[in-house]
Amino acid sequence: MDVLFLTAEGSSALWDKVTFGLTWFFTNLSPAAAWAVLGIAVCVAFFVYYWWCLRPRPHSLEWVSMAEEDARPRRMTLTLPRHKLTRRDILPMVLLTAVYALTAFFQLGNFTSPQSVRSFAERETVSFELAEEVTVGGVGWFAGIGTGDYSLELSADGETWTVLQVADEVWEDGVWRAKEPGENTDGKSTRLAYYWEDVLPGGEGAVQSMRQDYKTLLKWQRATAEGGSTIRAKYFRLTADPDSAQSPMDLGELVLYDGAGGMLSVSPTGADALFDEQDTAPEKSTYMDSSYFDEIYHPRTALEHLRNIYPYEVSHPPLGKLIISLGILIFGMTPFGWRFMGMLFGVLMVPVLYIFLKNLFGKTPVALCGTALFTFDFMHLVQTRIATIDTYGVFFILVSYYFMYRWLAVPAGKKLRWHVPPLLLSGLFWGIGCACKWTVVYAGVGLAVMWLLGLIFKGREWADLARPVWEEESQTMRYPSVPRFWVHALATTLLSVVFFVIIPLSVYTASYFPYASARGNESGFAGMAAQSAVWPAEKLPGYLEQAAESGSEDKIKAFFDAIPADSDDPADIMMKNQYFMLTYHQGVHNPHPYQSDWYQWIVDGRPILYYREYGYALNGEQTVSLFASFNNPLVSWLGLAAFFAVLIRTVRKKSGTGLFILISVLSQFLPWMAVGRVLFAYHYFPTILFLVFAITYLMNDIFDRRREGYRLAVYGFTGCAVLLYAVFYPALIGLYTPLWYGTYFLRWFPSWPL
Repeated sequence: MDVLFLTAEGSSALWDKVTFGLTWFFTNLSPAAAWAVLGIAVCVAFFVYYWWCLRPRPHSLEWVSMAEEDARPRRMTLTLPRHKLTRRDILPMVLLTAVYALTAFFQLGNFTSPQSVRSFAERETVSFELAEEVTVGGVGWFAGIGTGDYSLELSADGETWTVLQVADEVWEDGVWRAKEPGENTDGKSTRLAYYWEDVLPGGEGAVQSMRQDYKTLLKWQRATAEGGSTIRAKYFRLTADPDSAQSPMDLGELVLYDGAGGMLSVSPTGADALFDEQDTAPEKSTYMDSSYFDEIYHPRTALEHLRNIYPYEVSHPPLGKLIISLGILIFGMTPFGWRFMGMLFGVLMVPVLYIFLKNLFGKTPVALCGTALFTFDFMHLVQTRIATIDTYGVFFILVSYYFMYRWLAVPAGKKLRWHVPPLLLSGLFWGIGCACKWTVVYAGVGLAVMWLLGLIFKGREWADLARPVWEEESQTMRYPSVPRFWVHALATTLLSVVFFVIIPLSVYTASYFPYASARGNESGFAGMAAQSAVWPAEKLPGYLEQAAESGSEDKIKAFFDAIPADSDDPADIMMKNQYFMLTYHQGVHNPHPYQSDWYQWIVDGRPILYYREYGYALNGEQTVSLFASFNNPLVSWLGLAAFFAVLIRTVRKKSGTGLFILISVLSQFLPWMAVGRVLFAYHYFPTILFLVFAITYLMNDIFDRRREGYRLAVYGFTGCAVLLYAVFYPALIGLYTPLWYGTYFLRWFPSWPL
C-alpha cells in the first residue's frame, strides 16, 4: 500500500479503484436510496438540535451561569448516580417488552419436526416394501445429525433394481455437463442433478443417491429426477454409509413423490422410523422447518450434549450450546425448540436495559426511548432469532456491566458489605458470558479499566470523607468515622481475584463437564469438580516438564501437545480445546460473500445475508423471503455521532457517566480493529448496545435543557427508528414480499442484499 502512494503508477492504480468503486456505487443505486438521504437528514437534524440545546437561551443571563459552571473546578469521578425504579416505570417497561416479544416470536419456527430417527452407526442396508406398486419421481428426506451418504435403490419385482444417482454438474456452453474430479468451479454455475440408473450385479449400495454433509444437517432436502422421469417401484433398499469420524448418522424421515411432485401416501413395512411422521414434510422447505446459516452447528451440538455424544463443533466454548439444549428439552428438536432460548434471552435484554438506563439517567422518558432504540434495532431481532451463541454473549455483557455500574454507584465510605454483591454478580455473569463465547473476554478489559479507575477515584473521595473537620461550636477537630481505605482497597482487590478470576475459571471449566461425560467420565459433577480443582497441582507440572523436554521451539504448542487427546479429565479437555479454538479462529481467512470490516460496520455498510428463498408469484409479481443481520441505520449513524459528542462532553464536563459509556463502547469495538480473521456485521452487536447508551446520554441532556421542541426531538427520533423497524420487519424475519418492495423501500445502498 505504501508503494501506491509513493509512485505515479501506484497513485493511478489507487485512483482507478476509487473511480471504479464510486461508479459501481452510483450506477447500482435503487430508488430506495432516497430513504437513506432522508435517514441521514433525520440524524443530522437531531445532532444539530442537540448542540443547539446546549447553547445559552437567547435574551437571558443563562450564559453567565453556564460560564461560571464551566469555570468551576471539576474532578472526574466514577461514583455514578443511581436512580431507583418507580411504579411509573413498570407499565412502559412491560409494554415495550411485550411488543417486542410479540414481533420477535412471530413465525420463529415450526413446532413440529421429525423426532424419531433411524440411526446408522456403520454401513447398513434397510429394506422395505409397499403394499402396492407406485410411480416414483423423486424423494425427500430430513437430515439429522452425523454425516455420510445414502444409496436408494428401487425395484418393481424385487429382482431388477434401479438406483437414484446424484451428480455434480457445471453449466458450460449452454449445457450442463459432469464436473471433473478436482475441478475449480469458482465463478461457474453448478447444481446437483439426479438420474435413474440401473444397478449392476453385485453393486448394491455402491451408487451415491443422497448426501448428508454438515451443510445439510437439520434440513429438509428434496431430489427430483431430471427431465421429470419416473420409475415404477414396490421394493426399496436404503444403504447408509456414515463417516466413521461422525457416526452415528441419523435420518429423520423419508418421503416419496410422484411424477407430478405430489407426496405419495405410503405405509411401508420394514422402515417404520422413516415413514412415521409424514405430516411434518413441508410442501416447500423454508427456515420455518429447517436450519439456516450456523444453525447447522449449534443446535446439532446442543442435541449431541443431550445424547451424551462428544460434539462435532468445538470452535466455541460449550455453555451457549448447553443453553440452546434447554429449549430443545422443552419443545423438542424442532426449529422453534432450538431457537427458543435465544429468543427468550433477546426478550429479557429489554427489561434489563430499561432498568440500567433508568438507574443511570433517572428519567422515565429517556429510559423508555433509549431502550426502544435497542429493542427495535434490526440486529437485536435477527441475531436473537437464529440459534447461534452471540445472543448469550451480549446478554451477559449487558448484565455484567450493569452490576459493575451498581458497584461504581456505591458511595465512598460505605462498608465492604455494600460493595461485595454487585462486584460478585458482575464477575459471575462475565464468567458465564465467557463460557458462551470468547468475544465476551473483550468486555473484561472494559470491566477491568472501570474497576481500576473506580477504585482510584473512590480513594480520592474516601480521603475527602476522612479529612478532619474543625467544629466552631466546640472548638475541636472532629475525625469522621470512616473505614480505612487501604483496608477496603486490599479486601476489594482480593475479592475481585475471586470474583473475576477464580469464579469465571470455575464456571468456564464446569461448562466442559458434558465433554468429559461424553468421553466416559462417570465421576458426576462433584467428582469432575474435584478433578478440575487438583489439576493445577497434579497434572500441570507434568505437562510443563514434557513441553520443556520436548526440544520443540514452540513451547506453547508443545505444552498443549503434552495433554492426552483422548483424556476424560474435564480440565485436560478444556485446556486442549482452548488451543484448538485459538488456532481455528486464527485460520478463518477464506473469503465470504458477506464478510465485512469494522469501518463498514460503523456506517452500516455491509449486512450479512442469512437466508433468501424466492417464492411464488403474488399478483404477477415475484416474491422473496429473506433476512439479513445489520443495524437500524438511524441507530447506527446517530450512535456513531453520539460517541464523539459524549467524548467531547466527557472531556469538557469531566462526566463520569460519559466515561463509563466511552469505556464500554471502546472495549467492545477496538479489539476487532486488530483481528485478522474474516469478520461479519454481527460482530458489531455488543458495540451497538453501548452506542445506544451514547444516544441516550444525548437525550438526557436534551431533557435536562428543556429547550423548545425537546420532547418532539427525542420522541420523534425514537418514533422514526421504530417506524423503520416496521418497514424492514419483513426482511428481518423472512416474510414474503414482492421484489419491488426491496427496490423501493429496503435497498438503501447497493451493498445491502435486500
